[in-house]
Amino acid sequence: MSLIQALAIVVGVLVLAAIGQGASYFVLRRRAAEPRQAVARSFIRNTHRPIQLLLPFGAAAVATAIVPLPGGLRADLLHAISIALILAGSWLLVRLTYILEDALLVRYQGDAKDTLRARQLETQIHVLRRLSVAVGAVIGIGGVLLTFPQARVAGAGLLASAGVVGVIVGLALTPIVTNLAAGLQIAISQPIRLDDVVVVNDYWGRIEEIHLTYVVIKVWDLKRVIVPVSYLTQNPFENWTRSPSNLLGYVYIEVDYTMPVEALREHLGEVVRASPDWDG
Repeated sequence: MSLIQALAIVVGVLVLAAIGQGASYFVLRRRAAEPRQAVARSFIRNTHRPIQLLLPFGAAAVATAIVPLPGGLRADLLHAISIALILAGSWLLVRLTYILEDALLVRYQGDAKDTLRARQLETQIHVLRRLSVAVGAVIGIGGVLLTFPQARVAGAGLLASAGVVGVIVGLALTPIVTNLAAGLQIAISQPIRLDDVVVVNDYWGRIEEIHLTYVVIKVWDLKRVIVPVSYLTQNPFENWTRSPSNLLGYVYIEVDYTMPVEALREHLGEVVRASPDWDG
């Protein structure tokens, strides 16, 4: 078998695997068209692209190992394919957390009676999903670097001198590490949740976004206040919807000192009882 024929077999296997993957996902999309198949649609949407790389390159790796090729060419091809597989696998790992998020949140959709629990769960998954993206990126980049012998040698040298370098890097990254730890604390203890009404530094607004290192508060005049996560774990602030999610407010009525208070209270009771929004 000539070199061109061997390479043609590898490329052909890759193309056939890509076609098979596309056909299988086409069938899955047809099956998941029903409204109740929200989780299935999330699986298709989030795994389509990673598996579009993972399956063909996996088949190409098997073909490369079997087809007779020169030693140097086979090693280079397997190295390139292994890099693609590591990146695709890390990508798939991250996208699986999106599926988990959709699967857990879909059960609370339309349930107005348990919005507090839904917001708690959404906040936890939101923060942990962002953490999984960072972890997946680190795993992918680290896995690719470990495929190069020079990188492994350099890594051993860095570990030998990690004492001084670690201290310097640790001091430089202290604010980032503090905010990351605070982000995990927010996800676990949940002093705030998405859509909570809070007052932070005299800014009244709702929690719009929770990231690993900062929180976005949408103020009543549509401004956005960006607050480091560590600030919320180290300083007091007001949370008006901690438990339950109902809001309490004050109504001030300026009247004359001769106003009959009891009559005013009776009239107030009549007004609120006539409202369909009155919950007692």
